[in-house]
Amino acid sequence: MAEQETSYALSDLVKRRRSELRLSLRGLAEKCLDPDTKEQMIKHGVIDRMEKREPITPLQYRELRALAIGLQLPVRDIQDAAGEQFLGITTTDLDGDRRVRILTNRALSMSPEDLDRLVSIAESFPVRADDPDSPNDPT
Repeated sequence: MAEQETSYALSDLVKRRRSELRLSLRGLAEKCLDPDTKEQMIKHGVIDRMEKREPITPLQYRELRALAIGLQLPVRDIQDAAGEQFLGITTTDLDGDRRVRILTNRALSMSPEDLDRLVSIAESFPVRADDPDSPNDPT
């Protein structure tokens, strides 16, 4: 079995974004607050180890949410990067449409029979004329 390459998606995202925001390690840590309690959720040492690609304990949702606030990024971006780094999960954006992502996630958990029904429903909708995958495409 091939060994999976280590991902540093979250580490690299944090390092790049902190640089863009021109924040020090402590400056970013001070902005990583729980929005409900205003408690600082991430210490500067964790950010430092993360950016150096040193091992850290995987972050929990509250920490990811606070990191998103500190980095001024959507929580989804932080979650996707954390999922890749800590769990080896790669999220496909699917053209950025949240509805497509919801359908895809639901389809992955369906029984084969329900998935066949969903495919039948999808195939009943007309295909855009400019869609290269359309069976009606003359090219």
